[in-house]
Amino acid sequence: MLKYKLNLNLSIVCNPLLILAGFSSNISGKVVDQYNLKVEQRSRDITVITIDQQAHLDYGLAYPITYEFYIPNEGNEYSAYLRYRFGDDWIEMVEKTSNDFFNGIEAVRFDYIDSKAYVSVGFSSLSDSIYIMFED
Repeated sequence: MLKYKLNLNLSIVCNPLLILAGFSSNISGKVVDQYNLKVEQRSRDITVITIDQQAHLDYGLAYPITYEFYIPNEGNEYSAYLRYRFGDDWIEMVEKTSNDFFNGIEAVRFDYIDSKAYVSVGFSSLSDSIYIMFED
């Protein structure tokens, strides 16, 4: 099993001129802004990010935002998986490298030197939650 710590650096942007939330902190299970964005570590390797239903309806929040995770540097290669509802199947995320330019897509980038994973994902119309899982 993979142990990791979430270090959330996030900006939710509805349009280029309006930043709804911006913060950088180590959080787990805390409501962190006025839109009730909540991050919970459900198990050692599953994190759930939930947004207030009304904010989700008002703003959509479908554009991917990047979440930063600390991952142990044990020489392992990792994969990230995503789902939007508890009962859904896990979908393996597309992995990008620091040499890839990407913007506006759901993807994961692993920085093994700095022991970080950058997960870019948006909210789906299916749910107010995002489930993220790492495996080594």
